[in-house]
Amino acid sequence: MNGIYKLIRANVGVSAMALPVLAICFGLLGDNQPHWYYSISATFYANSGPVMVGTLFSAAVFLICYGIINPYKYWLDRLTALTAGIAFILIACFPCGDTELERVGLLYLPVKVSAVIHNIVAVLGFISLAVMVAFCFTKTAETTKAKVRRNRVYRICAFIMVGVMILFALGAFTGLNGRGPFILVYETLLLWATGIAWFTKAGLLFKDE
Repeated sequence: MNGIYKLIRANVGVSAMALPVLAICFGLLGDNQPHWYYSISATFYANSGPVMVGTLFSAAVFLICYGIINPYKYWLDRLTALTAGIAFILIACFPCGDTELERVGLLYLPVKVSAVIHNIVAVLGFISLAVMVAFCFTKTAETTKAKVRRNRVYRICAFIMVGVMILFALGAFTGLNGRGPFILVYETLLLWATGIAWFTKAGLLFKDE
């Protein structure tokens, strides 16, 4: 069980860190709409859309599995993992509004409705991940030096995640987000902070000696 659990953690980290890289790199190969690179969400409408959706679903499956088979039975651990996993699926099913299409997504909703759902579940998913990193990953009775270092990494990652979400909110309020690929930068920082935290939790970083 522990081996499978570590593998799930590592795969969540891989999916999180690979998503922005794959979505942009494959997008560079296509003839896409203007500003397709302004956010990872916008790559849904680019040639790299299948990569974006596939990576999101991959991360979602690993997160849901993590929540279901959690051997430590921390209710908050389960709740945040399941919430983030479901949110990632909904992000892919209800794309953002960066398109001229009138209806989009799994349910073929009006693009404005889909965009609202997309934004709500994206915020909910990343808040769940930040809570998990800050409070669940640090919850342990261990007091080893390596564990102290790991907890420091978790808190730094959670701080970055919360800070980026605040910057995103400020950018939306001021209109800055639409003037360049700022959302792409925010999403990349969020995902990489998430990935580093999960790699650390998987035992790939700061192992006990």
